[in-house]
Amino acid sequence: METLKRYLIFLVGLFVNSLGVSLNTDLGEKFIENCIRSAMKL
Repeated sequence: METLKRYLIFLVGLFVNSLGVSLNTDLGEKFIENCIRSAMKL
């Protein structure tokens, strides 16, 4: 259960980070899409 919490926190942090990047570049948006796709596969 503890590792699940850490994993969720990691994903949220990654998402927030990617959001900040996407505000600056179009590459950020593609990065978010890739992150979401890989998250869905898991």
